[in-house]
Amino acid sequence: MGKIRIKALGDEEKEKKQQEKDEARREGKKIAKLKGKGGGRIPEMEGVEIPEQETSPLPSPSRRGSTEGEVEEKQAQSKKASQKVRSARYVKIRALIDKTKTYSFSQAIGLVKKANLTKFDPTIEVHINTLEKGIKGNVILPHGLGKELRVAIVSDKLLEEIEAGKINFDVLISQPSFMPKLAKLAKVLGPKGLMPNPKNGTISDKPEEAAKKFSGTLQFKTEGDFPIIHSILGKGSFEEKKLSENFQALILAIGVVKIRSVYLKATMSPSVKVEIQ
Repeated sequence: MGKIRIKALGDEEKEKKQQEKDEARREGKKIAKLKGKGGGRIPEMEGVEIPEQETSPLPSPSRRGSTEGEVEEKQAQSKKASQKVRSARYVKIRALIDKTKTYSFSQAIGLVKKANLTKFDPTIEVHINTLEKGIKGNVILPHGLGKELRVAIVSDKLLEEIEAGKINFDVLISQPSFMPKLAKLAKVLGPKGLMPNPKNGTISDKPEEAAKKFSGTLQFKTEGDFPIIHSILGKGSFEEKKLSENFQALILAIGVVKIRSVYLKATMSPSVKVEIQ
């Protein structure tokens, strides 16, 4: 025969109270754990009651409509606030440019100079949408860029400066013997278009002679993820003829058949779409 357990009067009530205490203790541990993970925020869990947390009743249909309206109003205000505020002068100048029209270079550069908003000599920029990515090269502009191009020749000291984050040059010339050391810095120099390359003449056994050729040279390259080339043509003080000849040299170097559209602008000014010839 098996053992027979005899319960005394009141034992069932005691056991019930003990079970309730054990259950409350386990729930308390779950809540404490949730608070520790969520930074004080307790998510709702199925089958778990969270004490000291009141749930608000669902709003009536009329109240729901009001809430949705408030959300839409806040979204509209946020969108309006995120839009860039333009000065009255900028808006007035932008109105002179027909965004649906393609201008000749002469007309475009005239508008760009007229739209100058700076008190200093602005840089004339050119933004070219190409048909494909991976286009790069260099071109010697007939009239330069209006600024001195900083050309550096690789040395052990320069490598240390690059590793320290100091890049004080626009073109880097290297001897072939330094290329294994430069390979370690490809992630730094590559995205900036500064990695020496035999195709653009920046790797040479005679780096001093190669450096002289880059005094008026402009390097161009499409962005990593987009078929767009951002470049410059010179300064706003340049005569129209000089800017036009620089423009033609750049377009020919890239290749007219590779270009979808071209836009000119000055520093901080609206852009003008240019006709390609």
